[in-house]
Amino acid sequence: MKRTVQTILRIIAAGLIVIGTLSILVDLLRLKWRGGALNLWSCLLGAITILLGVALSVKAPVLAGRLTDDFDQ
Repeated sequence: MKRTVQTILRIIAAGLIVIGTLSILVDLLRLKWRGGALNLWSCLLGAITILLGVALSVKAPVLAGRLTDDFDQ
């Protein structure tokens, strides 16, 4: 059960990393095509999303252990 929960957490983490990366890339492409100013808040939110994904990926084994303690007993 622990391995399944860990895999689900890592899939969610990968999704967060992809969404954050795509958000930043869309802003950069919009800047290149339309010109104008870069939206720093959107880039900051994308970077925070990437960092949350990385943190979740690193902490996935610990979180999976905590979430499945009740089921293993």
